[in-house]
Amino acid sequence: MTIPAQQLGGRAQRRFEEGLADLLSAIAGGMRAGIGFDQALRMAAEASPKYLHEEVGLLLADIGSGRTRADAFGRLLARHPTANVEFLAAAVAMSEMAGGNLTRVLDTIAATMRERARMAGDLKSMTAQSRLSGTVLAMVPVILAVLLSVIAPDYFSPVFSSKWGWGILGVAACLAIAGMLIMRMMLRIKM
Repeated sequence: MTIPAQQLGGRAQRRFEEGLADLLSAIAGGMRAGIGFDQALRMAAEASPKYLHEEVGLLLADIGSGRTRADAFGRLLARHPTANVEFLAAAVAMSEMAGGNLTRVLDTIAATMRERARMAGDLKSMTAQSRLSGTVLAMVPVILAVLLSVIAPDYFSPVFSSKWGWGILGVAACLAIAGMLIMRMMLRIKM
């Protein structure tokens, strides 16, 4: 029995998403060469990495057991509830109901997946400085407190010897953590 990539965690899900664009391009290439969808799917799966091969195997098993392609891709969507798989499932369902050029649709979805992945990488690199700034700003009070207690223990000792001092340290720690979390939330962009 295979474990869906979503249950394995973010890295496995990301690998599945990255490989899916190549899989779709391979399927579209097979269909352009005159092979039917199911055969192109089977051939693309054989050339795919293990994690994709297993998922496509489940997909082909669903199709082989009498399910419609739309139902089989709907089950894939249930295992991998992402926008890219949702686009793919919708495209296959629409193609099954209304016909059309599935090859072009698969190429377009693959190109869209690659562009979304590129944009996500760009966003991550653009926000890296801000994420680091938030961490540094949260650590500055801690570093200064340690330095002051080492360099000038008489100056900083009242903070540790009174209830007010501990209270102020607690409030400062809570505010620093809250500030860091708020900066991280502000930089979290969903694609």
